[in-house]
Amino acid sequence: MKNQLSAYSSNFIYFPLPYHYAGYQYSKVTQNGTLTLMSTVGVPYGLYARLALVAITRLACKTDKNTIEDISLYEMLNAIRGVKPSGVQLDKFEKQLESWATTVINFMYEDDTWRTYRNLLLIKEGRFALQKNLKENEKVQITFSDDGLEFFRSNLIPIPTDAVREIEQSFDFDVLSWLVLTIYQCREKNSILTPWQSLYTQFQISPKNYPKFRTNFTETLLEVKKRFYPKAKIHKSREGGLIIENSPLLTDERTLLMPSFRQDKENPS
Repeated sequence: MKNQLSAYSSNFIYFPLPYHYAGYQYSKVTQNGTLTLMSTVGVPYGLYARLALVAITRLACKTDKNTIEDISLYEMLNAIRGVKPSGVQLDKFEKQLESWATTVINFMYEDDTWRTYRNLLLIKEGRFALQKNLKENEKVQITFSDDGLEFFRSNLIPIPTDAVREIEQSFDFDVLSWLVLTIYQCREKNSILTPWQSLYTQFQISPKNYPKFRTNFTETLLEVKKRFYPKAKIHKSREGGLIIENSPLLTDERTLLMPSFRQDKENPS
């Protein structure tokens, strides 16, 4: 029996969400472009920002409607974590859902000849309730923008559900997500070499401590591989980086689309 799977947006693997509170704006620059998050209550950050994104994605993939009236936050968190949440956990979850509901996302992709922008308000309106047992008119309600619904339903990769339930550190979640995405990108190649400098730029946990980053990333990668993706094929390169080889996929479903920052190029910069 295959492991159950959840879905996560591959956009936030290229541009990891912040690990700590980032105020009302957060910008992340990588070799793939720039991501800027702007929110009136503080941008999504930490593990619960990632869990909230998994939960919202699950709701968005259930329907084509823009407005969803569903279960309470208690039931949402219980469904993705597999255990009854505490009051502290619910507060963290609600705070990050609120951040997603008030966040505008700006993507910018640039190369030598083109510059592409995409500006998104994901959620037009959200009404959240913490209680376990609610009356019909007290259910959670989320209204997606048209672009927001498309965003949540596309650019997805599978994430093992046991990882969503068990991981306690946002860095571990991001490293596993990166591993899964890289293996999906290997489908038409034998392997992918990712230089250490590229990973350092992308994740940048210790901006002033490059050797420590390499040690932490390697240890975390081997641990999440062992726990959640043992069939992944990884080894170090003499050229200074990590090689991910073509490995068994978590699922062959083609509905899990790979990300593209290049929309239809109609206008040059």
